[in-house]
Amino acid sequence: MDLWQTWEEHRGRGCVKLDSFPPAQHAHLSRFQGQPVKMLEIGVLAGGSLEIWQKYLGPTATIVGADIAGLARQNAPDFKVHIGDQADADFLRKMVEKSGPFDIVIDDGGHTFDQQRTSFDVLYPLLNDGGVYIVEDVCTSYWDEFGGGVGAPASFVEYAKSKIDDLNADFVSDDAPNGFTRSTTSISFHQGMIAFEKHANEPTQYLLCQDGALSRKKMKYGLGWVD
Repeated sequence: MDLWQTWEEHRGRGCVKLDSFPPAQHAHLSRFQGQPVKMLEIGVLAGGSLEIWQKYLGPTATIVGADIAGLARQNAPDFKVHIGDQADADFLRKMVEKSGPFDIVIDDGGHTFDQQRTSFDVLYPLLNDGGVYIVEDVCTSYWDEFGGGVGAPASFVEYAKSKIDDLNADFVSDDAPNGFTRSTTSISFHQGMIAFEKHANEPTQYLLCQDGALSRKKMKYGLGWVD
């Protein structure tokens, strides 16, 4: 079942998302269907998205919500919902201790840059290897009322752009790679959404195919990088 179909067939509580999200999210999340994974969604609202994720991922998946409003528990009575501020690092860590670790995190919370960045900085390192971290509604990075705009230095989009250099740090120098480099294989920018794929990522090497045999060789930097 693709995510569009799940949305079309949903008859439960209400949910609002950008229509660019379902196909983009399906590309990242379809591999988790039917698996006993744990998902955290920040931002519960009416509770419908938690129901949609449960239907999409299947009965063996555990869906957990988080919201700053206590009403969220009433809106999603069939799910564990943590009440707290996603910009509070202690709240986030305690939530992972109680209900994690998670394979999927979707940030559909308050959409402020501080909330998005704090949640990412705390939760991404705690995400299971092989997991995916999705930040929705990064359109706020361009909106004046959020302090955004094209190239706004504090925006989450600009923060995610800076992670591209970390992703490619193997091409900078031997000492440039960091924890993000070694735990991330891709950053995908979609319309209104960014997805980070977390997988163990060893130093990049050349893959040589010659005379019917495959081998690897340590990469060199700068001029003469190919023998």
